[in-house]
Amino acid sequence: MFEDDFRRITLLLYDSTVPTSRLDAELVPYLDPQIRFTDPWQQGHGLTSYRLGAAGFHSMFRFDFEVKQVGVTVDEAQRRGRAMVDGVMNLKMLAPFYTYPLRTLLTYEFQLTGGTPAFRISDHEEMW
Repeated sequence: MFEDDFRRITLLLYDSTVPTSRLDAELVPYLDPQIRFTDPWQQGHGLTSYRLGAAGFHSMFRFDFEVKQVGVTVDEAQRRGRAMVDGVMNLKMLAPFYTYPLRTLLTYEFQLTGGTPAFRISDHEEMW
């Protein structure tokens, strides 16, 4: 149902060639103001922190993402859902000589809005 949306969101977030202005325009409408981010090294809470983290990550590293599979489930009440994206984050710190492929699993928890956009992401977790 929302697989294409989460594929697009992931490719925006995990491609360091995407400018911050595009992230703000295309991604922020899908983010809950109280969004939480978690990865093995850090945690963040709130839209300002999330946007700052994404912009910083895009500025500090070179990377892209290969999506292998996307799965989305929605609860019976049609209020909440969870998306899982399985793929490889290609870290390009030594490109063109070497790219480090990092197997990555992303989870996004979201609430359906009944409007536009159709959902808002409340939790984003990155596992590698």
